[in-house]
Amino acid sequence: YKIWIYKPWLDKLGLSVPKTTDEFYEVLKAFKTKDPNGNGKADEIPFATTPKTTGGGLEYTLMNSFVYSNNYVQNKLILNNGKIEAAYNKPEWRQGIEYIHKLYSEGLIAPESFTMDNNQYKTIGIKNNEITLGASGSSGVAAFTPTVFGEDRRWAEYIALEPLKGPNGLQNAAWNPYPVSASWSSFIITSANKYPEISMRWADGLYDEQTSIRNVFGIEDTNWKWLGGKDPQKIGMNGKPALWERLVNMNAGVQNITWQQVGLSYRSAEFWGGEYADMENNLDQVLLYRETERAMEPYKQPLDTIVPPLYFTNEQASELADLSKTIDDYVTEMFARFVIGDADIAKEWDNYVRTLDNMGLQRYLKIYQDAYDSNMKK
Repeated sequence: YKIWIYKPWLDKLGLSVPKTTDEFYEVLKAFKTKDPNGNGKADEIPFATTPKTTGGGLEYTLMNSFVYSNNYVQNKLILNNGKIEAAYNKPEWRQGIEYIHKLYSEGLIAPESFTMDNNQYKTIGIKNNEITLGASGSSGVAAFTPTVFGEDRRWAEYIALEPLKGPNGLQNAAWNPYPVSASWSSFIITSANKYPEISMRWADGLYDEQTSIRNVFGIEDTNWKWLGGKDPQKIGMNGKPALWERLVNMNAGVQNITWQQVGLSYRSAEFWGGEYADMENNLDQVLLYRETERAMEPYKQPLDTIVPPLYFTNEQASELADLSKTIDDYVTEMFARFVIGDADIAKEWDNYVRTLDNMGLQRYLKIYQDAYDSNMKK
């Protein structure tokens, strides 16, 4: 989860890159009131995000300054010295909501941040060919750009903020150390499969590096080229001689050559960082890699606070399905109501916590705890 900020606006207004939640608030107020795009209109949107995009949503881009809020692995659950806890019934969660509500109530957060889809998100930041979005919450810049860069280089002037330091000193970048188990590209062998051993060998073969490259990027020397780190003129995103180079943007238009992100594949960090840093044709990936390394990597969430993938019995999984649906929907609803001001957090917080317990939150956490304890014994 990242916050991207438009550096030219900071420079024009003589503002430093914000490091804390208080500094971020002051920057957003300046974006709203001081006409940083210089068109004489009050059309600036200080901050926007959407939960529909990767790495977006107010619960994550801003809440990690107050409490660990990680939806990459387990839904806003925290591991605290071996005990599984929820983030959303803690006083720090309330503190985070109060901060976000302040931003929202002063018009510093786009109201659409709760509802807009990816296509709407791509058009919110520019009107009449003028930049109107000061800061944005998403994994990468391409999420809120109407084009994949092309000739419009202004999008390259957004920089990622280091995680904002909250009032209690928390400065956290949520991440997923268990990407395979949390992948949407799952593989299932059913009981009807007559050849499970062959199927498993086939699935395992998809993780081979050469097979993965073919699946995701296409045909060698047609869609991509192997450089092998031998051309000193071509530097990878990681600053080392590039290992490979894209020849065609397979995301542009309909094609029948690659699976892209669908299906099983394995691309190591070395492989990803070894891609030629093509500033003309692949700028969004270059920015994503370099800004993640610079701004986020030093602050990544401690591994011992992240709930690992767990295995549940059929009975546990069935009970969890019912509990999580009820609890997650309520947490999402009340988060939005508290932020918007439809519910007064000062008056209704205690009832909110009691309602979570009445919905079975403690039972929900116990099922996770039992599974965690059982997994750790193995």
